[in-house]
Amino acid sequence: MAGEILKQQRENLGLTIPEIADILKIKTDYLVSIENDSFDKLPAPVYTVGYIRCYAAYLKVDAESIVDIYTTRLSQPPPSTIIPVGYSQKRSPRIVYFIAVLIVAGGVFYFLYPLLRGSAPERTSATKKEAAGPERPAALPPAPAPAVAPERGEHQLSIAALDRTWLSVKTSDGKTEEILLKPGEIKNWTFSQKVQMKIGNAGGIRMNLDGRDLGTPGEKGQVKTLTLPAP
Repeated sequence: MAGEILKQQRENLGLTIPEIADILKIKTDYLVSIENDSFDKLPAPVYTVGYIRCYAAYLKVDAESIVDIYTTRLSQPPPSTIIPVGYSQKRSPRIVYFIAVLIVAGGVFYFLYPLLRGSAPERTSATKKEAAGPERPAALPPAPAPAVAPERGEHQLSIAALDRTWLSVKTSDGKTEEILLKPGEIKNWTFSQKVQMKIGNAGGIRMNLDGRDLGTPGEKGQVKTLTLPAP
């Protein structure tokens, strides 16, 4: 049922009927009746269609499909009010009635739509962020080359962190350094001969050796051991 669609979306957004009734200026009883498909408790069809359209638009539901379902139900009279065939010529054509309903409902929506544009609940954005998961840092450019030129026989290594990454760096003179780089941090080393590295997240860094961009040494989460310069 169409009312169930609106009710489910409202509950997904964590909203209550009194909250929406206060924003849209629609009676609480009308919103409850719309969700329960209780047509006998709603006002004239012209007003009912306008309320449904505003309610659906506020909940970010396809208003046209919901209105189509309701207008189909509303355009069917109860069995006790069906007019005999002999008097069918006295009633207005159904298409004229349907067009009149759409015109009036469109007028109601035209005046309420500017209010609805600025009244979407803030928790909708929060819900989208939660569904999308934690934000990942934007990819950094290649690791920059050190600004100071190395002395003859020395090498310069620059590492830029794309993601949280643990490193263990051992230079040829026996010194070992263990660090934890956070996204956006850059670390430089100057060494002679060779350096041995153990990387806890090979896809989380980019390297530059002696002005050459070496790119990313592996996949995200991959543990890798390297010797630079490579043999």
